[in-house]
Amino acid sequence: ERHSQFEKIKLRLNIILAKVNFLLNEPEAYLERKKRYFKRKMDLIFSKMKLKLNPKFVNKPTDYLNKVSKNNTYLLNKYKLVPYHGTLYLFRAKIMETYIEEPKFYGWTSFVEKVKVINIGGHHYNILIKTKILKEIAEKIQIVLDDNNQ
Repeated sequence: ERHSQFEKIKLRLNIILAKVNFLLNEPEAYLERKKRYFKRKMDLIFSKMKLKLNPKFVNKPTDYLNKVSKNNTYLLNKYKLVPYHGTLYLFRAKIMETYIEEPKFYGWTSFVEKVKVINIGGHHYNILIKTKILKEIAEKIQIVLDDNNQ
C-alpha cells in the first residue's frame, strides 16, 4: 500500500514535469493543446446536457475526434499484440509533450527483437504539420529503406 502510494506520487510528479517541460520548450503548442482540450470538454459537457454552444466556441472537429477516439479504444481492446521477430524503427519526437514511462524505447522491447530509435525534431502535435520536420522524416525514412535494400 505504502509503496504503491509512493509510485502514484512519483508518476504524478513525472507527468507534471513533462507538461512543464513541454510548456517551457513549446509554449504556443502547449497553449494550443490546452485550448483544444478545453473546447472538446466543453462540447462534451454541453452535448450531455443537450445544449448548444455559442457558435464561436464550437470545436468543429470534436464529433470526428470523438468517433476516432471510440474506434481507437475499441480496436485497442480487441487487438492482441503478438511478438514481432524483426526490427522496429521508432521515430521519436525530440520534445516530449507528455510523460512516457519508458522513454528510451516506449515499451516496444517486450514485443520486438530489436528497436532502432530515429530521433526527429518537433513534438507529437507538429511532426506531420511542419514542412521542415516532414522533410527530415522523409529523409530518415529513405535512409532506413536504402539500408534495408542493400
